[in-house]
Amino acid sequence: MLSHDGTKMIVLNAHEGGAFFDVVETASGRSFGLLSHSFIQAVWGESSDTAYAVAKDKKIYRLSLGPDAERIDEVALTGPEAIPADEGPSVVRFPSRTAPFLLARTSRGRQPLYRCDLSQDSGEHHIKTRCRVLIEDGRGVLNWLTTAEGRIVARIKGSPAGQYLFQLLTPSGEWTSLFDYTPVYTELAPIGSVQKDGAVWALSNRQRKRVALVRLNVETGEEKVFFEHDRYDLTKAIILFDKDGEGTPLLVSYNPGYQVVVHFHDRLEAAYEALRRRVSKPSRIDLTSIDLVAKSAVVAVANPYLYRSWYFLDLEKNTSRELSDSSLAAYRHPPSPSRPVTFPARDGLRLYGYLTLPQDPEAPRPSPMILMLHGGPWLRYFWPGSAVVQFLASKGYAVLRLNYRGSLGYERSFLEAGNGAVFGSMQHDVLDAAEWAIANGHATRDGIVLFGGSFGGFLTLVMLAHHPDSFRAGIAINAITDAVDFWKTDWHRPVNRAIWREFLGSRDVPVLALAEISPINNTDRIVAPVQLIAGSRDRRIPASQSQEMFHLLKEGGKSVELVEFESAAHNITNPRIINSIEAFLEEHLSRTGTR
Repeated sequence: MLSHDGTKMIVLNAHEGGAFFDVVETASGRSFGLLSHSFIQAVWGESSDTAYAVAKDKKIYRLSLGPDAERIDEVALTGPEAIPADEGPSVVRFPSRTAPFLLARTSRGRQPLYRCDLSQDSGEHHIKTRCRVLIEDGRGVLNWLTTAEGRIVARIKGSPAGQYLFQLLTPSGEWTSLFDYTPVYTELAPIGSVQKDGAVWALSNRQRKRVALVRLNVETGEEKVFFEHDRYDLTKAIILFDKDGEGTPLLVSYNPGYQVVVHFHDRLEAAYEALRRRVSKPSRIDLTSIDLVAKSAVVAVANPYLYRSWYFLDLEKNTSRELSDSSLAAYRHPPSPSRPVTFPARDGLRLYGYLTLPQDPEAPRPSPMILMLHGGPWLRYFWPGSAVVQFLASKGYAVLRLNYRGSLGYERSFLEAGNGAVFGSMQHDVLDAAEWAIANGHATRDGIVLFGGSFGGFLTLVMLAHHPDSFRAGIAINAITDAVDFWKTDWHRPVNRAIWREFLGSRDVPVLALAEISPINNTDRIVAPVQLIAGSRDRRIPASQSQEMFHLLKEGGKSVELVEFESAAHNITNPRIINSIEAFLEEHLSRTGTR
């Protein structure tokens, strides 16, 4: 992350299970070395000699990075309305480049919003501040919209009905709702601060078919489109903000298959094109940081083999310098490129995905295949992929990651095609993906394993139960197994209820339809081997769902195993998970041919 003048970078490093920051001079490469402190977040402050960081315990620190000395001081949130020390404040906004302040909120009680003005008076490793309450009650607020100076202008808040409300703060201190929308189906993502003309940059598909870059007038709710693609949702927009908080668009990107970037800044575009000529093709380039005057930038580059490298771009000289290479670059197995694929579903809807084929010359052709189903269900896969995909390919497996109907990124009609589809056409998408892979010589009919997490795990088990002869085995991670129990529980959460009403196509929990497809009610129909993986501390989908499924399958004499990770939550990060998956595949889907 570049400083405002581009002379320094904050570099986040993984080290012995923690996240640590180095501060590096861009010209000399000299490191300030802050490895004695572990932080989870950092930003530049009022100058290139000042930064602020947040530790795991949510304590805030000021980093003084002058030419002669470096020091780290804790920022004590004091004053007549100090934030209670045991409430662990969360930062809403860090200091602006012109005014040293931060906005913070607490996670308990009424969740008030504070403004804390940072003082330069400091004791021994201790900076005094004065905090005051700006908003007494911040419960249910998802996003505070402020000016660059920290004045609260508007907010996005959840309603008891499950809708999101966009509310304006009136001069009298009252909140008035300008509009509401259903989350997931309507995206509204403000970028940066409210500008001097009363508008904020945002990615939005409100009242339109696709996500576009817009200027949202916070006083009227009206949107003016700056850029919109004629077919796909925008997935990212980068805005350059000057020292006063005024923003100018640099680029947007969308992902029909490979990443496509649309530029609005000539020097940055030229630097991108020069870098593309230098690195592997195709490549994905993600801008991670740029200085205030667009003289230098830092980008992350991922190639088809998933190697990610970091480059420093000199936009004035149109040159690039590699900062670090991916550890995967030295991987001893032949790298396996991933490529986008698209094919029609049986009802004519075009489906999307990414295919990775093993490059090992000794791997059989066609190879055993892992058909991956993402969670959400509104998430999606992107190119080039994940380390898990590369690992599986290195072991001789082909991998097809499917973006079935209802996935994000392919405009509203594709998203809405997923409504009610879990009861029929979404299952057909999985079957059609398998048939496409078989017809094109990428898989055999008896050599495809389903793999999914969360909702993807649920869909995996649904497919095994209702299409028992179509797949060799299934791996389900933190999966919904009792659909009725899960959706009855989740229905009590207003925001989730609003989303599920759209997705399940029902005003109330469709108990009969869910009971009919629920994996736990169809264990007798499952004939393929099943691996269930669960995190013992998963609050989203309790491990008991996998445990009960395991016991029912076991009692029915089915081939099933349960791998439970202690202390793991919904997103299991324990590296031992891949060992369990590899062993299961070795047993049920041979690398040298199906058994």
